[in-house]
Amino acid sequence: MNPTKNKFSDFQKPTLSEWTKEATKELKGGDPWTKLSHKMEGYTILPIYDKSNSQNFDSELAGSKNNLVDAQTWYNCSHIYVENEELSNKEALFELENGADGIFFVIDREVTFEVLLNDIEWPFCSLSFMVKKDYPNIAQSLNDFIAKKNWQNQSLSGAYFSNFHRGKFNHPSFKWSGVEWKEKTNPVEEIVNGIQAITSLQSSNQELASFAISLNLSQDFFLSITKIRAIRIVWTRFLKIHNHPKIVPLFIHGYSQAWKNAEYGPQENMLKGTTVALSAILGGCDAMTIYSEDDSSLAKRMSRNISNILRFESHCNKVSDPVAGSFFIENLTQQLANEAWKIIEPKLPL
Repeated sequence: MNPTKNKFSDFQKPTLSEWTKEATKELKGGDPWTKLSHKMEGYTILPIYDKSNSQNFDSELAGSKNNLVDAQTWYNCSHIYVENEELSNKEALFELENGADGIFFVIDREVTFEVLLNDIEWPFCSLSFMVKKDYPNIAQSLNDFIAKKNWQNQSLSGAYFSNFHRGKFNHPSFKWSGVEWKEKTNPVEEIVNGIQAITSLQSSNQELASFAISLNLSQDFFLSITKIRAIRIVWTRFLKIHNHPKIVPLFIHGYSQAWKNAEYGPQENMLKGTTVALSAILGGCDAMTIYSEDDSSLAKRMSRNISNILRFESHCNKVSDPVAGSFFIENLTQQLANEAWKIIEPKLPL
Protein backbone atom coordinates (compact mmCIF):
# COMPACT_ATOMS: atom_id res chain seq x y z
CA MET A 1 0.00 0.00 0.00
CA ASN A 2 1.29 3.43 -0.96
CA PRO A 3 1.79 5.35 2.35
CA THR A 4 1.50 8.70 0.55
CA LYS A 5 -1.91 7.94 -0.92
CA ASN A 6 -4.93 9.49 0.73
CA LYS A 7 -6.73 6.54 2.33
CA PHE A 8 -10.13 8.16 1.74
CA SER A 9 -9.57 9.23 -1.87
CA ASP A 10 -11.89 6.48 -3.10
CA PHE A 11 -14.81 7.90 -1.12
CA GLN A 12 -16.53 10.71 -2.98
CA LYS A 13 -18.32 13.43 -1.06
CA PRO A 14 -22.01 13.32 -2.05
CA THR A 15 -23.86 16.51 -2.85
CA LEU A 16 -27.30 17.36 -1.48
CA SER A 17 -28.84 16.65 -4.87
CA GLU A 18 -27.22 13.22 -4.96
CA TRP A 19 -28.41 12.48 -1.44
CA THR A 20 -31.92 13.61 -2.38
CA LYS A 21 -31.90 11.33 -5.39
CA GLU A 22 -30.85 8.26 -3.39
CA ALA A 23 -33.22 9.04 -0.51
CA THR A 24 -36.09 9.42 -2.97
CA LYS A 25 -35.33 5.94 -4.30
CA GLU A 26 -35.41 4.45 -0.79
CA LEU A 27 -38.71 6.21 -0.11
CA LYS A 28 -40.10 4.74 -3.36
CA GLY A 29 -40.55 8.12 -4.97
CA GLY A 30 -41.42 10.06 -1.83
CA ASP A 31 -39.90 13.48 -1.19
CA PRO A 32 -37.31 13.06 1.62
CA TRP A 33 -37.42 16.78 2.44
CA THR A 34 -41.12 16.42 3.23
CA LYS A 35 -41.29 12.94 4.72
CA LEU A 36 -38.11 13.12 6.82
CA SER A 37 -38.37 16.70 8.09
CA HIS A 38 -39.84 17.34 11.53
CA LYS A 39 -41.95 20.45 11.96
CA MET A 40 -42.01 21.66 15.54
CA GLU A 41 -43.51 24.77 17.10
CA GLY A 42 -41.50 27.63 15.68
CA TYR A 43 -38.87 25.67 13.75
CA THR A 44 -38.21 22.77 11.37
CA ILE A 45 -35.60 20.02 11.69
CA LEU A 46 -34.27 18.87 8.33
CA PRO A 47 -33.13 15.29 7.58
CA ILE A 48 -29.61 16.38 6.53
CA TYR A 49 -27.45 19.48 6.74
CA ASP A 50 -24.44 20.86 4.93
CA LYS A 51 -22.80 24.26 4.45
CA SER A 52 -25.59 25.48 2.20
CA ASN A 53 -28.07 25.17 5.10
CA SER A 54 -26.10 27.58 7.30
CA GLN A 55 -24.62 30.37 5.25
CA ASN A 56 -24.02 34.00 6.22
CA PHE A 57 -24.51 33.37 9.90
CA ASP A 58 -23.05 35.30 12.84
CA SER A 59 -23.63 33.00 15.81
CA GLU A 60 -20.04 32.41 16.97
CA LEU A 61 -19.42 33.27 20.60
CA ALA A 62 -16.65 35.77 21.18
CA GLY A 63 -15.12 33.98 24.15
CA SER A 64 -13.39 35.56 27.10
CA LYS A 65 -11.30 38.70 26.62
CA ASN A 66 -9.46 38.09 29.90
CA ASN A 67 -6.09 36.37 29.42
CA LEU A 68 -6.13 35.24 33.07
CA VAL A 69 -9.19 33.02 32.64
CA ASP A 70 -10.19 30.23 30.28
CA ALA A 71 -11.57 30.60 26.77
CA GLN A 72 -15.10 29.84 27.99
CA THR A 73 -16.19 31.09 31.40
CA TRP A 74 -19.35 30.69 33.41
CA TYR A 75 -20.28 30.92 37.08
CA ASN A 76 -21.47 27.85 38.96
CA CYS A 77 -24.15 29.44 41.16
CA SER A 78 -25.72 27.46 43.99
CA HIS A 79 -29.40 28.08 44.72
CA ILE A 80 -30.28 29.42 48.18
CA TYR A 81 -33.80 30.34 49.25
CA VAL A 82 -33.49 33.05 51.90
CA GLU A 83 -35.62 32.48 54.99
CA ASN A 84 -33.11 33.58 57.61
CA GLU A 85 -30.23 35.87 56.65
CA GLU A 86 -27.74 34.42 59.11
CA LEU A 87 -28.41 30.80 58.14
CA SER A 88 -28.44 31.65 54.44
CA ASN A 89 -25.11 33.43 54.84
CA LYS A 90 -23.56 30.33 56.44
CA GLU A 91 -24.95 28.18 53.65
CA ALA A 92 -23.60 30.55 50.99
CA LEU A 93 -20.13 30.58 52.54
CA PHE A 94 -20.14 26.79 52.70
CA GLU A 95 -21.14 26.54 49.02
CA LEU A 96 -18.43 29.01 47.98
CA GLU A 97 -15.81 27.16 49.99
CA ASN A 98 -16.79 23.79 48.48
CA GLY A 99 -16.85 24.27 44.74
CA ALA A 100 -19.39 26.97 43.88
CA ASP A 101 -18.14 30.29 42.52
CA GLY A 102 -21.47 32.07 42.73
CA ILE A 103 -24.79 32.16 44.61
CA PHE A 104 -28.30 32.55 43.24
CA PHE A 105 -30.38 33.96 46.12
CA VAL A 106 -34.19 33.72 45.95
CA ILE A 107 -35.83 36.39 48.13
CA ASP A 108 -39.50 36.97 48.93
CA ARG A 109 -39.09 39.23 51.96
CA GLU A 110 -37.06 42.26 52.93
CA VAL A 111 -33.56 41.31 54.06
CA THR A 112 -30.52 42.84 55.72
CA PHE A 113 -27.65 42.52 53.25
CA GLU A 114 -25.00 43.24 55.89
CA VAL A 115 -25.99 39.91 57.43
CA LEU A 116 -26.85 37.95 54.28
CA LEU A 117 -23.57 38.84 52.52
CA ASN A 118 -21.30 38.97 55.55
CA ASP A 119 -17.73 37.83 54.73
CA ILE A 120 -18.63 37.16 51.07
CA GLU A 121 -16.09 38.86 48.82
CA TRP A 122 -18.36 39.69 45.91
CA PRO A 123 -15.61 40.89 43.51
CA PHE A 124 -14.26 37.31 43.50
CA CYS A 125 -17.55 35.49 42.85
CA SER A 126 -20.97 36.05 41.29
CA LEU A 127 -24.09 37.00 43.23
CA SER A 128 -27.58 37.17 41.76
CA PHE A 129 -30.86 37.94 43.47
CA MET A 130 -34.28 36.73 42.34
CA VAL A 131 -36.80 38.98 44.12
CA LYS A 132 -40.21 37.31 44.00
CA LYS A 133 -42.28 40.19 45.38
CA ASP A 134 -42.27 43.93 44.77
CA TYR A 135 -40.18 45.21 47.62
CA PRO A 136 -38.54 48.46 46.38
CA ASN A 137 -36.58 48.69 49.62
CA ILE A 138 -34.66 45.52 48.72
CA ALA A 139 -33.09 47.16 45.68
CA GLN A 140 -32.31 50.30 47.64
CA SER A 141 -30.78 48.27 50.48
CA LEU A 142 -28.59 46.33 48.07
CA ASN A 143 -27.45 49.54 46.39
CA ASP A 144 -26.63 51.05 49.79
CA PHE A 145 -24.68 47.91 50.74
CA ILE A 146 -22.59 48.14 47.56
CA ALA A 147 -21.85 51.79 48.32
CA LYS A 148 -20.94 51.01 51.93
CA LYS A 149 -18.43 48.40 50.76
CA ASN A 150 -16.97 50.87 48.25
CA TRP A 151 -17.77 48.47 45.40
CA GLN A 152 -19.36 51.07 43.09
CA ASN A 153 -16.45 50.80 40.63
CA GLN A 154 -15.46 47.20 41.36
CA SER A 155 -16.21 44.39 38.93
CA LEU A 156 -19.31 42.71 40.37
CA SER A 157 -20.75 39.76 38.47
CA GLY A 158 -24.44 38.94 38.76
CA ALA A 159 -27.88 40.47 38.38
CA TYR A 160 -30.91 41.73 40.25
CA PHE A 161 -33.98 39.94 38.89
CA SER A 162 -37.35 41.48 39.60
CA ASN A 163 -40.10 41.91 37.02
CA PHE A 164 -41.64 44.49 39.33
CA HIS A 165 -38.61 46.75 39.65
CA ARG A 166 -37.66 49.32 37.03
CA GLY A 167 -33.89 49.63 37.19
CA LYS A 168 -32.79 53.05 38.38
CA PHE A 169 -29.42 52.14 39.83
CA ASN A 170 -26.22 52.09 37.79
CA HIS A 171 -23.11 49.96 38.07
CA PRO A 172 -20.35 49.29 35.52
CA SER A 173 -20.79 45.50 35.66
CA PHE A 174 -23.65 44.40 37.95
CA LYS A 175 -26.92 44.05 36.01
CA TRP A 176 -29.71 45.90 37.81
CA SER A 177 -32.42 45.32 35.21
CA GLY A 178 -32.92 41.56 35.38
CA VAL A 179 -36.01 39.77 34.09
CA GLU A 180 -37.20 36.23 34.80
CA TRP A 181 -37.83 34.69 31.38
CA LYS A 182 -41.18 32.92 31.01
CA GLU A 183 -40.84 29.49 29.41
CA LYS A 184 -43.06 28.76 26.39
CA THR A 185 -43.66 25.64 24.31
CA ASN A 186 -42.89 27.66 21.18
CA PRO A 187 -39.26 28.89 21.47
CA VAL A 188 -39.83 31.74 18.99
CA GLU A 189 -42.73 33.04 21.07
CA GLU A 190 -40.55 32.69 24.18
CA ILE A 191 -37.79 34.81 22.66
CA VAL A 192 -40.25 37.46 21.44
CA ASN A 193 -42.03 37.71 24.79
CA GLY A 194 -38.73 37.77 26.66
CA ILE A 195 -37.20 40.56 24.59
CA GLN A 196 -40.41 42.57 24.87
CA ALA A 197 -40.41 42.07 28.65
CA ILE A 198 -36.86 43.41 28.82
CA THR A 199 -37.42 46.37 26.55
CA SER A 200 -40.59 47.38 28.39
CA LEU A 201 -38.30 48.34 31.29
CA GLN A 202 -36.06 50.48 29.09
CA SER A 203 -36.01 54.20 29.81
CA SER A 204 -32.76 55.12 28.02
CA ASN A 205 -30.09 53.65 25.76
CA GLN A 206 -27.69 53.75 28.71
CA GLU A 207 -29.87 51.30 30.58
CA LEU A 208 -29.51 48.69 27.81
CA ALA A 209 -26.12 47.75 29.25
CA SER A 210 -27.76 46.74 32.54
CA PHE A 211 -30.15 44.05 31.32
CA ALA A 212 -30.05 40.38 32.29
CA ILE A 213 -32.33 37.36 31.97
CA SER A 214 -32.86 34.21 34.00
CA LEU A 215 -34.42 31.32 32.10
CA ASN A 216 -35.38 27.74 32.79
CA LEU A 217 -33.49 25.40 30.45
CA SER A 218 -35.50 22.42 29.26
CA GLN A 219 -34.19 18.88 28.86
CA ASP A 220 -34.22 19.33 25.06
CA PHE A 221 -30.46 19.47 24.64
CA PHE A 222 -30.09 21.00 21.17
CA LEU A 223 -33.04 23.36 21.54
CA SER A 224 -31.57 24.80 24.76
CA ILE A 225 -28.23 25.42 23.04
CA THR A 226 -29.77 27.12 20.03
CA LYS A 227 -32.28 29.13 22.05
CA ILE A 228 -29.52 30.79 24.09
CA ARG A 229 -27.52 31.52 20.95
CA ALA A 230 -30.59 32.92 19.16
CA ILE A 231 -31.31 35.20 22.12
CA ARG A 232 -27.81 36.67 21.86
CA ILE A 233 -28.22 37.31 18.12
CA VAL A 234 -31.60 39.01 18.56
CA TRP A 235 -30.17 41.12 21.39
CA THR A 236 -27.23 42.23 19.23
CA ARG A 237 -29.62 43.23 16.44
CA PHE A 238 -31.71 45.14 18.96
CA LEU A 239 -28.68 47.11 20.18
CA LYS A 240 -27.64 47.93 16.61
CA ILE A 241 -31.15 49.21 15.81
CA HIS A 242 -30.87 51.53 18.83
CA ASN A 243 -27.40 52.69 17.70
CA HIS A 244 -25.97 51.67 21.03
CA PRO A 245 -22.32 52.80 21.13
CA LYS A 246 -21.15 49.42 22.39
CA ILE A 247 -22.47 45.90 21.81
CA VAL A 248 -22.91 44.83 25.44
CA PRO A 249 -23.63 41.10 25.77
CA LEU A 250 -26.84 40.19 27.57
CA PHE A 251 -26.13 38.55 30.95
CA ILE A 252 -27.81 35.13 30.75
CA HIS A 253 -28.43 32.99 33.83
CA GLY A 254 -29.79 29.51 33.13
CA TYR A 255 -31.19 27.11 35.66
CA SER A 256 -32.40 23.52 35.84
CA GLN A 257 -35.23 22.72 38.20
CA ALA A 258 -35.21 19.31 39.85
CA TRP A 259 -37.49 16.47 38.81
CA LYS A 260 -39.59 14.99 41.58
CA ASN A 261 -40.71 11.83 39.79
CA ALA A 262 -39.44 8.70 41.56
CA GLU A 263 -40.02 6.62 38.40
CA TYR A 264 -36.94 8.17 36.79
CA GLY A 265 -34.63 6.52 39.31
CA PRO A 266 -32.53 7.72 42.26
CA GLN A 267 -30.01 9.73 40.23
CA GLU A 268 -32.31 11.19 37.58
CA ASN A 269 -31.51 14.79 38.50
CA MET A 270 -27.79 14.22 38.18
CA LEU A 271 -28.33 13.07 34.59
CA LYS A 272 -30.81 15.83 33.79
CA GLY A 273 -28.63 18.47 35.46
CA THR A 274 -25.57 17.35 33.50
CA THR A 275 -27.42 17.52 30.18
CA VAL A 276 -28.87 20.95 30.98
CA ALA A 277 -25.54 22.30 32.26
CA LEU A 278 -23.73 21.15 29.12
CA SER A 279 -26.35 22.78 26.90
CA ALA A 280 -26.01 26.01 28.90
CA ILE A 281 -22.23 25.98 28.46
CA LEU A 282 -22.41 25.26 24.74
CA GLY A 283 -25.05 27.95 24.32
CA GLY A 284 -22.91 30.52 26.13
CA CYS A 285 -24.57 31.12 29.51
CA ASP A 286 -22.82 33.52 31.88
CA ALA A 287 -24.06 31.71 34.98
CA MET A 288 -25.98 28.55 35.76
CA THR A 289 -27.80 27.02 38.69
CA ILE A 290 -28.54 23.30 38.98
CA TYR A 291 -31.21 22.77 41.63
CA SER A 292 -30.71 19.81 43.96
CA GLU A 293 -33.51 17.28 44.28
CA ASP A 294 -33.66 17.81 48.06
CA ASP A 295 -31.87 19.70 50.84
CA SER A 296 -29.54 16.87 51.84
CA SER A 297 -25.81 17.60 51.80
CA LEU A 298 -25.26 14.78 49.28
CA ALA A 299 -27.86 16.11 46.83
CA LYS A 300 -26.47 19.63 47.08
CA ARG A 301 -22.92 18.39 46.58
CA MET A 302 -23.96 16.44 43.49
CA SER A 303 -25.71 19.42 41.88
CA ARG A 304 -22.81 21.72 42.79
CA ASN A 305 -20.20 19.40 41.29
CA ILE A 306 -21.93 18.92 37.93
CA SER A 307 -20.54 22.20 36.64
CA ASN A 308 -17.13 21.56 38.16
CA ILE A 309 -16.80 18.17 36.46
CA LEU A 310 -17.73 19.70 33.12
CA ARG A 311 -15.11 22.38 33.71
CA PHE A 312 -12.19 20.50 35.25
CA GLU A 313 -12.64 16.95 33.90
CA SER A 314 -14.46 17.44 30.59
CA HIS A 315 -12.54 20.69 29.93
CA CYS A 316 -15.55 22.48 28.46
CA ASN A 317 -13.87 25.74 29.46
CA LYS A 318 -10.94 25.32 27.07
CA VAL A 319 -12.78 26.22 23.84
CA SER A 320 -14.72 29.46 23.44
CA ASP A 321 -17.37 28.03 21.10
CA PRO A 322 -17.24 24.23 20.71
CA VAL A 323 -20.36 23.97 18.52
CA ALA A 324 -19.30 26.64 16.01
CA GLY A 325 -19.50 25.15 12.53
CA SER A 326 -22.21 22.62 13.40
CA PHE A 327 -24.56 22.95 10.44
CA PHE A 328 -27.53 21.64 12.42
CA ILE A 329 -27.07 23.97 15.40
CA GLU A 330 -26.33 27.01 13.26
CA ASN A 331 -29.34 26.35 11.03
CA LEU A 332 -31.69 25.90 13.99
CA THR A 333 -30.27 29.00 15.69
CA GLN A 334 -30.77 30.95 12.48
CA GLN A 335 -34.39 29.84 12.25
CA LEU A 336 -35.19 30.89 15.82
CA ALA A 337 -33.38 34.23 15.59
CA ASN A 338 -34.83 35.20 12.22
CA GLU A 339 -38.41 34.19 13.05
CA ALA A 340 -38.28 36.07 16.35
CA TRP A 341 -36.77 39.15 14.72
CA LYS A 342 -39.53 39.20 12.08
CA ILE A 343 -42.02 39.71 14.92
CA ILE A 344 -39.90 42.04 17.06
CA GLU A 345 -38.56 44.47 14.43
CA PRO A 346 -41.90 45.88 13.16
CA LYS A 347 -42.93 46.71 16.73
CA LEU A 348 -39.79 48.74 17.50
CA PRO A 349 -40.26 52.52 17.74
CA LEU A 350 -38.92 54.42 14.74
